[in-house]
Amino acid sequence: MDYQEIIETARQYVNESMQALSDEYWEAYYWRRGECQKRGRRFDWSAGCRVKETETGGCLEWFVMQPQGKGKKAFFKHIRIRNRASNQQTAEFTKLHAEEKKIIRAIDAKEKELRKITQAITNINQRMRWLEKNISDAKARLGD
Repeated sequence: MDYQEIIETARQYVNESMQALSDEYWEAYYWRRGECQKRGRRFDWSAGCRVKETETGGCLEWFVMQPQGKGKKAFFKHIRIRNRASNQQTAEFTKLHAEEKKIIRAIDAKEKELRKITQAITNINQRMRWLEKNISDAKARLGD
């Protein structure tokens, strides 16, 4: 198998897997919404996720829906689950409900496995660009 085919296969796998994780969250979201409607309870989940397309296949992007005024308009605010510098949860994430956080943590754990693949794709692409640049520079020096 050629290098580009392997990279493309990995990208497709990551993209499909990220989409499946997003679908898994939305299935839980709508199931919970239906259960709340059946029981006459208020549905109070505010988080959502989408797949952000990248060179390496994609990643999950989490956001909080904040209603604005009357009607169905909502403001979407991007959130992180954990701070980059430490492993502590962010303030926005801690404000979510317990069941919602549990599902998000489970999906994040699955996404963590996919991040290893995306990091490998990134590293391979960076090394290939470095190699191509060095070869072209060497050819230019020898050609002069």
